[in-house]
Amino acid sequence: MVEQIPTRKRRKIISRREEIDPTTGEVLEVRVYGVPHEYETNYAKVFNAFTQALLDDDEIMGKAIRLLFWITSQLKMNEIEFFMAYDVVKRDIKVSRSTYHRWKDTLEKKGIIERVSNSIYRINPACIVRGQGKTLLNEWKNKGVENDG
Repeated sequence: MVEQIPTRKRRKIISRREEIDPTTGEVLEVRVYGVPHEYETNYAKVFNAFTQALLDDDEIMGKAIRLLFWITSQLKMNEIEFFMAYDVVKRDIKVSRSTYHRWKDTLEKKGIIERVSNSIYRINPACIVRGQGKTLLNEWKNKGVENDG
């Protein structure tokens, strides 16, 4: 069960107005801030058509899905490029060099990732991007659906 989704708060300007400084008579622009807007810091959006394609693909669902989940954990907000080297992946998901290369080659062959330069890859934004998962999770919880996994 999802315990808590990490979030950050950002103040939002809801209006601007001009006021006169009573001591100087100077006209000042005043910003009116509303309730801080809360947004998520650790999520990825996986598109439905891509999810169905994953489920139907034995090569990816067999094992390469583990590398794909690792990749999604590496994505930064509003970026599709990420660093991926065997030593880092080995440390995090404990796979052999041959397994890492087999999984990486599978994801490249399927068009999910592409190599940009040495150890720099790009994820296909038609598959996975950063998104607003907390809103969806709240809607899901409010409908009375419970997550047992």
